[in-house]
Amino acid sequence: MNEQTVTRLYPQDNWKIPDRLNILLVVFVATLSLFWLWLGSHFVERWELLILCGIGYSYLMLTNYALLHEASHDKLHSNPELNYILSMITGFFFPMSATLHKNTHTKHHIQNRSEDELFDAYTESDSKVKKYIQWYAILIGIFWFYPVLGSIVLCFFSPTTVQKWFLDDRPGRAYSGNFNKPEIRKMSLELVLLILFGVSVIVILDLSLKVLLVYYLFTAINWSTRQFIEHAFTRRHFVEGSLNLKHFPWMSKLLLHRELDLNHHRYPDVPWNFLPELVSPDEPQIHYIEQYLRLWKGPVPASQLKP
Repeated sequence: MNEQTVTRLYPQDNWKIPDRLNILLVVFVATLSLFWLWLGSHFVERWELLILCGIGYSYLMLTNYALLHEASHDKLHSNPELNYILSMITGFFFPMSATLHKNTHTKHHIQNRSEDELFDAYTESDSKVKKYIQWYAILIGIFWFYPVLGSIVLCFFSPTTVQKWFLDDRPGRAYSGNFNKPEIRKMSLELVLLILFGVSVIVILDLSLKVLLVYYLFTAINWSTRQFIEHAFTRRHFVEGSLNLKHFPWMSKLLLHRELDLNHHRYPDVPWNFLPELVSPDEPQIHYIEQYLRLWKGPVPASQLKP
């Protein structure tokens, strides 16, 4: 389905951002998150129940991230100011700077499947061992710490300084060096508000440190392990190097259809609720779980990927 076909079938006037629905989702996710944290801190004592609660919380945070993702494309709300406020709220729960996410995600759409994002493959000049370590670190949750720590570090050190810390890490170097002064100022403000929000929530709800650590351990794993599932082993093209995956209906709704990433890269301005309508009935789709299991086989030679 090409751009002209999509425009004819779904004129942009009809691609209206579901403002009210998105506000309701942000409020619902935020409220349920706070309740889930409070419940775990005051009523869950057995470790097996705490683990189950942590897993449940991690799935709620997938919806939270999907909302943050919409905001980074300025389509969580049609009012720019309200879109930014909602992006900060969803960022508080990640936790990360909304401005950092918008900057790096915009860059992702430009650099997708370039060597700056070729985590799933290695070239002749790459260290195969390093590539394997990097790949499995992503799958077990380490990647989640990058935006969390980046939101703090870039407020205190210049992007040029941070880039020097990634001399042997091309992706880290590429993503840490392209922040201007207005963005740094916004990130600093967001960091202050995030700290105030976090401390207030912990004090008012009397949250347990153990619960926070368990919940966000599972959040880190669940978010990080699936970040490149729609791009892994695809062709080396910044748009077409993506997949539309099949998923269970309930998971598709929970992810706000983020498994349809090829549609998103082709039409990044289309709100999440329209993405399923843009899938061609003749288009072959791999199941999400099948693709996820394939990730664990490890990186492949870059020569095996289609240009």
